[in-house]
Amino acid sequence: MERVQANGIELAYDSFGEGDPLVLVMGLAGPRRMWPEEWCLGLAEEGFRVIRYDHRDVGCSTWLQDAGTPDLPRLLVRRALGLPVRTAYTLSDLAADLVGLLDALEIDAAHVVGGSMGGMVGQTLAIEHPHRLRSLTSMLAGPGNRRFLLGKPHALRALLAPFPEPGPAAVDHEVALLRLLNGSALPVDEGELRQIVTEAQADQRHPDASARHLAAVLASGGRLRKLRSVTVPTLVINGTADPLVSVAAGRATARAIPGARLHLVEGMGHGLPRVAWPELIEAIASHARGTERAATVAA
Repeated sequence: MERVQANGIELAYDSFGEGDPLVLVMGLAGPRRMWPEEWCLGLAEEGFRVIRYDHRDVGCSTWLQDAGTPDLPRLLVRRALGLPVRTAYTLSDLAADLVGLLDALEIDAAHVVGGSMGGMVGQTLAIEHPHRLRSLTSMLAGPGNRRFLLGKPHALRALLAPFPEPGPAAVDHEVALLRLLNGSALPVDEGELRQIVTEAQADQRHPDASARHLAAVLASGGRLRKLRSVTVPTLVINGTADPLVSVAAGRATARAIPGARLHLVEGMGHGLPRVAWPELIEAIASHARGTERAATVAA
């Protein structure tokens, strides 16, 4: 692990392999280690320098201790009514953090793969900083408009439940949450899941990270209209059994971005089950390599 100064804060990151840079952007309050090392190595074997990092308020990056705890029920009501939501930071700030990371690593532009909230950060990056992307893969993420904002009630209740204090109970809580979001259509190895969660929680979890990240999503509003101006080559990946981000949300995202391709993974929920890795890695790598070939031909 290394740290760099980026956008006025410190970001922790690590990398795998050599080649064209490909940055993995994790979801809500997820440390970089929620991208399993084997997953990163699988993408690195496709010829990429794979970089994963901790968002602000997560893992070994800067925790904004004075930002306060958002009143999520109030913010959810305001968002549902179409009223402004004010928070410590927004998805635009998280996208600017990623720009700062690229600056610190002296990377002009990278392939960006974002999962869940990380997909929303990637979409925001494509809208606000398109020249910093070679390609975008938006996974398990919708456009943020109210129609597509909320998932199934049981999944939302589980996502919003407070985390226990660090320790075995926190690991049990997160394993149960991820198993629920994964669904039952595709198998998940609970022992492997527990190992990933345990390693990720070793860097500790900020008690307000989930609330502040969700507040950032709520405050950022919908992106459907803005996505129509995106020119970055985009792949949208969604699972057909995702209880948080519906297939309709994935389709809406892909329709909004000119030239975007939609890849649906049958039976996949809101997660990265190992059984789907070959399909996902092939889709991501083929998309990124295709954009590199197109750029070479254009040049």
